[in-house]
Amino acid sequence: MNNPVIKTYDDLLLEKRRLKSQLTEKEAALREEFSDIKRKLKPVTKVMDFIEKLTTRDSSNPLLNTGLQVGVNLLLKNLLLKKAGWVTRILMPFFVKNFLSHEASEHPEWMQKLARLFRKTFRKKTAEDE
Repeated sequence: MNNPVIKTYDDLLLEKRRLKSQLTEKEAALREEFSDIKRKLKPVTKVMDFIEKLTTRDSSNPLLNTGLQVGVNLLLKNLLLKKAGWVTRILMPFFVKNFLSHEASEHPEWMQKLARLFRKTFRKKTAEDE
């Protein structure tokens, strides 16, 4: 890059305008590159978020976590994985509890649907018993 020779005040102002426009162009190119990098890394961040949900538990609602722990242990450990190996019986409920704790706090509407399903199921059984 050759720098122009500045001899007058007008040359200085012209160079200042040129440098400002060049700076604006470079900033726009840099923003575009960053957005492109973000777009390309989006699948990686989604995978990392999913792994984080599997390995950590959301501690914002301890009552919900207790209910999930009891429900997952009852359904998975004692019913569905009754004949599975010991590694599966330990790891699977751990991952499911962690994942469901995040999902329940982020999307409470599916918990309401599940509660309605249980209400309907148990109401039918109690009405049939009588």
